[in-house]
Amino acid sequence: MVLIAPDAQTQAALLIRRARGNRSLAELARSLETSWPSEQRLENPCHSPTLRRLEKAAAALGKRLVLALE
Repeated sequence: MVLIAPDAQTQAALLIRRARGNRSLAELARSLETSWPSEQRLENPCHSPTLRRLEKAAAALGKRLVLALE
C-alpha cells in the first residue's frame, strides 16, 4: 500500500468539507457573515484561502486550525 499526502490547498479543502458534515454551505456562509460562493471556494482546492479565513471557518465549525511542519 502506498500512501500519498496531497498538497496543503487540497488538504485544507478536504478538511473543511469533512468538518462541515451535514451543514450546508449557505449555513456556513451565514455564520461567517459572507456569501455562499465565497464559502464554496473554501472547498475548492484551486483556490488558496488565507490562514485567517481558514481559522474563521474552523471556528464556525467548532474546530481550530492546527499547522505542522514535517
